[in-house]
Amino acid sequence: MMTSYLDVVVEGRPATLTAKGEEWKTRVSQRCADAWTRGPIEEVCSVQLDFSVEASWLPIVALHNLLKQTIDGMGRAVFLQSPSGQPGPWGTDDWWITALRATKSVGAPGVRIRLSGTPIVEPHAPFARFEVSGRPAPWITSREKAWIQAIAAATQESLPAGRADDTGVQLDFRIGDASMRTTDIDNLCVPALQGVHRGLVGPYIQGAPNHITEFYATKSVDPSNLGVTIQLFQPD
Repeated sequence: MMTSYLDVVVEGRPATLTAKGEEWKTRVSQRCADAWTRGPIEEVCSVQLDFSVEASWLPIVALHNLLKQTIDGMGRAVFLQSPSGQPGPWGTDDWWITALRATKSVGAPGVRIRLSGTPIVEPHAPFARFEVSGRPAPWITSREKAWIQAIAAATQESLPAGRADDTGVQLDFRIGDASMRTTDIDNLCVPALQGVHRGLVGPYIQGAPNHITEFYATKSVDPSNLGVTIQLFQPD
């Protein structure tokens, strides 16, 4: 049985990764705080984000670009402030999120946010599965570019003809023990999903439609086997 902590809908167009998202984060934070009835979360948890966007925006906006601003807003309402995270009100202990699912679909702009203490279990039959070894690189780090290229190459090798259909992605990250408390799962997802996208569409083209409409991600400690297992599936 799922242990549900939070289930709310926030209306409005979600802020993207590089946008000035103060208004959106504040809206998300207030909506979550209004519905929150517990103390701060200090245990592993799972988050599901279901984004609705305008039809014209669906192929343009990348799912990984919708994560951070929404998670930052939610985090302010449900986690403790982080002593070592980003300065300001949005730096929280959201490293406790060890499983993340996100979708994008056409609808009235907004996002449904669900947070639980139960791992997300949504089995799909993959049509491709491959490994990329090495220490996963989070967003905005010195190793990010090389990590994106490695994942793009592995994706192309797995699907040499590319893919133009809607695609689901599962990412199971294996990181070092010291990284668990310092590496947020959404920051791991950004470069990994960029790499998969580039592998699917071939040579990188600015503005190419992004057909990743659903993904699942987990992070776990496995210092002797650093890397990520990637599975591609047909989304629901």
